[in-house]
Amino acid sequence: MRNFDDLNDAEILALDDAQVNQYIDLACAEAGVALLPPPPNDPALVPVTPDVTVYGVGDFYFYEQGDALQVATLLGSLRRCTAQYVSGPRYERVIRPDNNDPTVSTAKHFSPENWDRVKNDANRYAEQKKTYDTNLAEYNKASEARSRIAEAICERRERVCADEHRRNQLHANFERYLTLADGNRGIAARFLQNAHGDASALLPELFPAASTSND
Repeated sequence: MRNFDDLNDAEILALDDAQVNQYIDLACAEAGVALLPPPPNDPALVPVTPDVTVYGVGDFYFYEQGDALQVATLLGSLRRCTAQYVSGPRYERVIRPDNNDPTVSTAKHFSPENWDRVKNDANRYAEQKKTYDTNLAEYNKASEARSRIAEAICERRERVCADEHRRNQLHANFERYLTLADGNRGIAARFLQNAHGDASALLPELFPAASTSND
């Protein structure tokens, strides 16, 4: 298989997207860039639902809301303090009054029985996620290196296609000028060049004298 740089414009115009991708793969192989692997699939997180509602007062949790309220009420009636760290070489603590009213929070957590049922799925997801992250990093690395090579190939293909589109436009205009020139190709070519300065470069076959003089 020839390198993309060795193709002429006509050969590039005949390529479809799949063939262009093959040339990109070839250029990657020549440059020592790994072929792009299939994108990894992000593992699906199995939904798990906590099944126990608990009530908290500070760092203490209770099964019954009434018990939590009793503790909060009791704590509220007591003289409380906090131990706060202060700056210094030994990071000592200083006691300060705690004037905040104790509150009861609500949270959902897993019972031991429920967690035993779902922990295998959770552990399996963690392993799959770790593998996915590794594969994604490899994919992104290969994709970034490939994109630089693909960009150069695609830019040339776009230029060739743009030039072909421009040649088609100029050919259409030449046919119109040919009618105005009563079939005189030399006059029609002069009209075309006067109106479109790139005509002789893109359609040298219409300007044999210019091609000869350039030689």
